[in-house]
Amino acid sequence: MQSSDVRPNDTQQEYSKLIQEENTKSSCPICFKECANLNELNKHLDKDHNFGNENSNGDHVKKHQNKKKSSGIRTSHHEVYNEGMSKCAYCRKKLTKSNGVSNCYHCGKLYCRSHLLWQMKLDKRARYDPQHGKFYPCCFKCTSSRPGYNDYGLTVSKTSEFSRLRSSKMEDKQLRSLQLETRLLKLIDGYISISRKYGNNLFSTVVRNSELSKYERSIVHWKDDSNVHTCNICTSEFGLVRLSRKHHCRLCGNIVCDTDGYEEEVINTRRRKTTMKKCSYQIKLRNLKSSTDDLHYNSQLRPDEEYIAELQVRLCSTCIDNLLLKRKFKRDLTKPMPPLLSRYETLHNIADVIRTILPPFQDALQKIDNERTKKVSDEKELADLSKLRVKLLRSFANYNSVNKQLCSIKPSNFSEERVKNSLLVESSYFINENILPLRSLPAVLSGEDYVMSKSEPEVKKLSELMSSDLSIKEIKQGREELMVLEEQIFQIESLVETAKRQRKFDEVATLATNLNELNQRATELREKLGQEGF
Repeated sequence: MQSSDVRPNDTQQEYSKLIQEENTKSSCPICFKECANLNELNKHLDKDHNFGNENSNGDHVKKHQNKKKSSGIRTSHHEVYNEGMSKCAYCRKKLTKSNGVSNCYHCGKLYCRSHLLWQMKLDKRARYDPQHGKFYPCCFKCTSSRPGYNDYGLTVSKTSEFSRLRSSKMEDKQLRSLQLETRLLKLIDGYISISRKYGNNLFSTVVRNSELSKYERSIVHWKDDSNVHTCNICTSEFGLVRLSRKHHCRLCGNIVCDTDGYEEEVINTRRRKTTMKKCSYQIKLRNLKSSTDDLHYNSQLRPDEEYIAELQVRLCSTCIDNLLLKRKFKRDLTKPMPPLLSRYETLHNIADVIRTILPPFQDALQKIDNERTKKVSDEKELADLSKLRVKLLRSFANYNSVNKQLCSIKPSNFSEERVKNSLLVESSYFINENILPLRSLPAVLSGEDYVMSKSEPEVKKLSELMSSDLSIKEIKQGREELMVLEEQIFQIESLVETAKRQRKFDEVATLATNLNELNQRATELREKLGQEGF
């Protein structure tokens, strides 16, 4: 039989220790209350902290911890939550458990969970304290209104430095332009004097060209073409592949090419090949002199010196831009506005007038319509409404006439064609939104009280302005179909021209047939729409 490992003396010692621990004072781990022994501590936990109920143990601890955690800040100013009555101070929605119920610790108002996402450092009195405070959830109004929020910090003005750098660059550019202008003056004066020296003699042409070449080299140093293998502007290599020659600019001396470049651009699902700017051009002496007529030339061309005016000078595109671009811009400012843009400006001004008159007209019309249902009318209001009606109809008539003038303008290039189509779309939208709904005006203005006086000028009536019997929907559909047809006609016409250049006469015949069908359909639509068309 095995002997017991526990000795009686050890058991007595452990029992005595337990008795001593029970008799020693203990403190509550929750509220830190001093208890005489462990039995009193257990009774205190079961009675005061409800540890006897197993279901409420966890909730009680969490509640006490939350209370302890939030006990450091003042909450007496918090708004009290009333179930079913309280609303969010921002979105005014009713507060429930699903959207959350929380107080802003700064102002104390109730907010939902979505509008209490910001935090701010507050002290124990719920005041903003960025140094010693702690972060608490607050509303956006309190967060954004705190001092220092969204303020600008230290600013350093760079305007003087920018002005200095810009002025230095502009001075360099102006000096470069002055240098080119001086060289151009010498070049053209030399051309005129040398050509006059040798005259218009066929045998002296070789000698004249040789002397002109020497004179060109004396104005500016030409770069050695044996060491240059690429164009100075487009950096393309010279050789047999591109079949481009080396040319010297007569104003800067750089070596450039004169080959045309092409690029493809896609506009409305249609590829279009456009010519890029050349690197150099040969400009006639007459055109060059007339473009720079503000310069003071020593020699002037006479009417009998046509052979001198036809001489050509090789210039690179960089020098041309420096010399002529600014002058061309100033000259364009003095020119009258193109017909397309002038009609657009007039159309825009009339549209602004209509947008200004239409809201008060509709308000007055609605007011009088309501008064008519009550059989109450005011002569002054009727007179004001008649005046607004006169202005509105006159503006509509002007808009319609200017729109027709815009349609009759023939564009000179592809860009103007695109601008014209865009303006037609905009005017069509404006008419559909503003003019056509006026066909359904109530019968307020049809009575004798609404007839204009004889002293007022006659204005084109709305029924005359829109004399067709088509509905608004039919007019809108007809205009959209007409616009699509015009776009197709334009595309097929461009395809016909391309096929003619490529000598594909079989395709030309097919395209011409399709073009005739589209033109017939477009003519039928125009006759159907009448004045409602473009």
